[in-house]
Amino acid sequence: MVPLLAVTGVTIIVAIWTSVALLFLLPVQFLVMKSLTRNEPMRFNLIAVWLRAKGKPVANRLFGATTFMPVEHDDVDIKEFLDAMKLNQCATIKKYIPYSSHIHQHVVRSPKNDLYCTWELMGTPFDCESDESLQFGTNQLHGLIRSFEGMPVTFYIHNDRNTFTDNLHKDSGNPYADEVSRLYYASVGLFRRNRLFLTVCYRPFVSLEKAERKRMKDSQKLKELDGALLEMLEIKSTLDTALSRYGARPLGTFTEGNAVFSSQLAFYEYLLTHQWRKVRVTRTPAYDVMGAAALFFSAESGQINHANGTQYFRGLEVKEFAEETATGMMDSLLYAPCDYVITQSYTCMSREEAKKAIKRTRRLLMSADDDAVSQRLDLDVALDLLTSGKIAYGKHHFSIMVYSPSLEKPGC
Repeated sequence: MVPLLAVTGVTIIVAIWTSVALLFLLPVQFLVMKSLTRNEPMRFNLIAVWLRAKGKPVANRLFGATTFMPVEHDDVDIKEFLDAMKLNQCATIKKYIPYSSHIHQHVVRSPKNDLYCTWELMGTPFDCESDESLQFGTNQLHGLIRSFEGMPVTFYIHNDRNTFTDNLHKDSGNPYADEVSRLYYASVGLFRRNRLFLTVCYRPFVSLEKAERKRMKDSQKLKELDGALLEMLEIKSTLDTALSRYGARPLGTFTEGNAVFSSQLAFYEYLLTHQWRKVRVTRTPAYDVMGAAALFFSAESGQINHANGTQYFRGLEVKEFAEETATGMMDSLLYAPCDYVITQSYTCMSREEAKKAIKRTRRLLMSADDDAVSQRLDLDVALDLLTSGKIAYGKHHFSIMVYSPSLEKPGC
């Protein structure tokens, strides 16, 4: 809608200052914009994302990919070096990191005052469980998420599959037994495991106008933030209880020696660079110390340059689910012979927002002369169930990032 209004507004202004005949172009513009979004409704949103994350042209041409560096380099007087590397022309990942500081042992704040909590879930056995038992657990989770309907809350689920080593070897004093144990564990090699993480993002000031917040005094902003923190801790307490059956462990700060580190920020660092490292909690904003890797994006693949090696990745975004879904429909991915991170997000919507979204989708189908009659009927049923309070709606996102030590060989 925004691009259409912008084009229409520019045309009207130009017509007023030049010739009124240009107003006859308005129907043509409407038809062109409609045709552009017929097959891809989010086309202009994707263009906006590309503009925000396109990097800097000089560095992109040098490296042959969209480049983001872990640190920012000033334009100092080392011309030969800068001409070769273009370090001062590289975009940095800093402005894309939405984490600022710890304001509680288990709560991280963003520069926009969004609040984050993260849990690692041990999970629950499913291989030998009955369908009824699995469905009961699913219904419990659905009820939990529905309880946040209308709140400015987003849930992120990360399923991380990675390699690790493990053994039970211990010197027993028997040389023969120790040698057998050592040879056995040396032959086993690497294992793969899945780690599940749940992150909750609470946006307490999403409905507060920016201009109004700028006029607040620092004491008022601090008071608002304290109130938001109390609300976030209530959400955390609710989820602690609900997730206890899954062995949930909240991530947060811990002390090692004389320093304070954050397992929560370490997890966010892992999502950025796909490498675990300790993140120390200091007075420096988190976005200044995170992202310790150079990122390169091309049309199909990406590259992560660490200080101790290089990794490659490819991403896949799932736009639509199948019509029929069931509990455990993606369990086979738990045995995949590769490293990956599956990310799903769900942003809660109020009932009125959901009604508007359903009606807007129905209007788009009708205006596009879409012959999917069953889809329109499904939207009518969804609107009825939503109005009666039997279901809740939200914005869902699903993506898979697959990692490998090389582009030619899969990460297995």
